Amino acid sequence: MKWTDVVLSGILLALAAGCSTPSSPQWMVCANDQRHTQVDGNNRVYEDAKPGSLTLMDVSSGLPRTVETLENVPCSLIGPPTCVAVAPSQKFALVAAAQKVDPDNPSEQIPDNKLSVVRLEKGAHEVFQTLELGVQTSGVEISRDGTRALITNRGEGTITLLELNDEGVVKVLGTFKVSDEKSNVSHAAFSPDGSLAIATLQNHDAVALLSLKGDQINVVQQIEVGDGPYCVEFLGSGDFAVVANALGGSLMLVEVKPKGIKVVDTIPVGIVPEGIDISPDGKWMVANCLENTSRKPTVPSRRQTGMLVLMEKQGQTFVTVDVARIGRIPQTAVFTPDSRFVAVGSNENQDITFFKIKNGELKPTGIQVPCSGGPAAMRIAN
Repeated sequence: MKWTDVVLSGILLALAAGCSTPSSPQWMVCANDQRHTQVDGNNRVYEDAKPGSLTLMDVSSGLPRTVETLENVPCSLIGPPTCVAVAPSQKFALVAAAQKVDPDNPSEQIPDNKLSVVRLEKGAHEVFQTLELGVQTSGVEISRDGTRALITNRGEGTITLLELNDEGVVKVLGTFKVSDEKSNVSHAAFSPDGSLAIATLQNHDAVALLSLKGDQINVVQQIEVGDGPYCVEFLGSGDFAVVANALGGSLMLVEVKPKGIKVVDTIPVGIVPEGIDISPDGKWMVANCLENTSRKPTVPSRRQTGMLVLMEKQGQTFVTVDVARIGRIPQTAVFTPDSRFVAVGSNENQDITFFKIKNGELKPTGIQVPCSGGPAAMRIAN
């Protein structure tokens, strides 16, 4: 696959970060939609629609040292901002494509079922395996030991379990029904030890606790958590997880036990918190909120900017400590591996903006990475 360097200089960024050159890269991967937009409340498929692209940033020093672009990687704005996941080995990434252009009507999209396996090698990135899974492949999650992956099939209420080896060779172990076809099963996250998972059922305002034993997925419990749960992340201990209620403007903290989960706190944030991320050191959490920036300008509740909410861990929960106004249609916000910076992807602006966390505040770094499409999802390795 062809790749090109984009305009940022890795040497200058390294100097800006004030860090020495590390021995190996740590990848932050952003999946960009190149065929569809929701700007000003209009769902529009581009006339010159392309499959999608990846922006690949080496963030081993915090701020990106190098930035590369890989074209022809199918992905989709439609679906949760977790359609990409990076392996702990840093050798490969998985990218799901929930939608594709309808060949019979190029102005519309229909569900897709593709999963791309992408080699992560500086200067030589490529798609080296493509799988066809369930209807509307969406949320992607790799276990912390790098041996399993979960892919939600949003259009059929199922989750596909994959086996991975260290080089990224993927084997399908099975596809398991976790809810009905109308549930919009959007994202599933592994517990730290890989024995459990939590799946969001967006249209049922619920999550499902899943057990994973003997390469099987079984539903242990289903409980309501709020309006439109979309993404979910476990805290480092595995005893708690956070669910983003995209339609409810809140995050739910749930206590997790093998036999069941329960809601223990509600954290108010902004309008449509699609994505959440917990810093690798466990001290911080961020939520990117659309703030109705994708709606028509005539809608009274439309804002001109999105919002990034920074929360600090206090006891078992998180408390908001700062807010930053950001680009329109912010699809994803992700911490760098050192927990010092947050990257935010704006789908409308087609760029990634970096903030520094200093004394509990979000400080602009002045660094913006252009993307060859609208950011739809962005991740680093767990």
